[in-house]
Amino acid sequence: RPFTPLGQRKAELSKLIQEAMVKTGAPGLSLAVIEQGKLTWAAGFGVQELDKPGKVTADTRMMIGSVSKSLSTLMMATLVDAKKLEWTAPVHKVYPAFKLGDPKLTSTLTVEQLVCACAGIPRKDLPLIVEFANKGASNVFQELSLMRPSTGLKETFQYQNHMVAAGGYVAASVLGDSDDLGAAYDLAMVERVFKPLGMARTTLAFDAAIKDPDHATPHSEDLMAAHHVVPISHERFASYIRPSGGIWSTANDMARYVMAELARGKLPGGGVVASEANLTRRWQPQVKISDKASYGLGWITAKNRGLRQISHGGGTMGFGTLVAFLPHKGAGLVAISNGTGGHQVNALIWRRLIELWFNAKPRAEERLRFDMTRKKQSLAQLKARMSVPDKAFMAPHVGTFDNPEMGTFKIYPVKGGYELDAGEFKTTLMRHDRPDGKSVLIFSSPPLAGLQLIPQEGKPGQLEMRRGQEKYLLVRK
Repeated sequence: RPFTPLGQRKAELSKLIQEAMVKTGAPGLSLAVIEQGKLTWAAGFGVQELDKPGKVTADTRMMIGSVSKSLSTLMMATLVDAKKLEWTAPVHKVYPAFKLGDPKLTSTLTVEQLVCACAGIPRKDLPLIVEFANKGASNVFQELSLMRPSTGLKETFQYQNHMVAAGGYVAASVLGDSDDLGAAYDLAMVERVFKPLGMARTTLAFDAAIKDPDHATPHSEDLMAAHHVVPISHERFASYIRPSGGIWSTANDMARYVMAELARGKLPGGGVVASEANLTRRWQPQVKISDKASYGLGWITAKNRGLRQISHGGGTMGFGTLVAFLPHKGAGLVAISNGTGGHQVNALIWRRLIELWFNAKPRAEERLRFDMTRKKQSLAQLKARMSVPDKAFMAPHVGTFDNPEMGTFKIYPVKGGYELDAGEFKTTLMRHDRPDGKSVLIFSSPPLAGLQLIPQEGKPGQLEMRRGQEKYLLVRK
């Protein structure tokens, strides 16, 4: 189908975005729309922080989460262009201190396999968001040294933040600018990516970002999907794995990035940020995600209504980002929200843009209504099965618990119930009588609302923390 720019339909899309933000509770959102390789619309919606007057604009700084991965692999591409790095070089040859929990994989893993989600190393995100205080780049390598593959190389898509963080740090190490891997990476990103692309409001400097008056506050949903401010301190979890998710940016700056991707590395004023060969190598499938999507090097490549789509989402404790573009149509979107409910709005915007651009049957709003109805039903079922835990139920679970990867947790009574203190954060605990007959403890406070602690049958003083495939046993002292 022919491509039709938005034109006057921006008002229609703007109205839809505002309605979706009300439905999802997303506090604020900034966006940039790229058409025919150029920025045609940049706008802000909502507020920087709930119950405060500051408005979100297209220049408001927010964290972009895992969209940082593709910016890190762009930096790596520039080093390959400069012949300082090779995609296929063994990692241990580039950075001899690199080690995994599997000697064979350590000896064969290549630089690009650090960032392809294809090395077979399972996801280890819970320790990132629960036990992160005082960690730096060295901790990434220390933690990787204990990780073993659960599948063979390129057999299974396994999203892995530590691996991509190591990729960014290993790449920056070849420049020899600093013995501090974190500082070396930060400098490489500024000099090789942010400055060439003109991304003047993009930074890895966390403290500088939050001192900027035009930055948004993160928000996360509680168990009933109401948004609350997330303490900015919890977003510091991303600092030690920052090549995977620590960048602050804006819709306008990210539009410059998308335009460079669409131009295959060429810059508006002449010159290139990276060669077409090395830039587009990042788009190439490395491991299958589904029948329609594969993971590349920091990007997901997929088919969307017969069109080639390159995209990646990003989520922190209280920000949600989507960057997506159609390389053969010169069109793309940047959407950044300062609330976890913004993920749904971002997806809605992209679906509706595709419909408007190609005069497709409008289904985006119907999909949002369906998702919100299903979410409402799920929350109602959860609420019906939740209660404040009583003293008898909590008796085996009060005290101090330890896990080598997750650190120390304290569970204790407070007025009206029970609380868990993990050091980096606190949460109220509720009892959840699951449909499977198991009674568990559930975190009720943002930003980790919904996380479960499962009592181990016949083993008092043992709780299993579980999220997806990740499991960690907490043992009471």
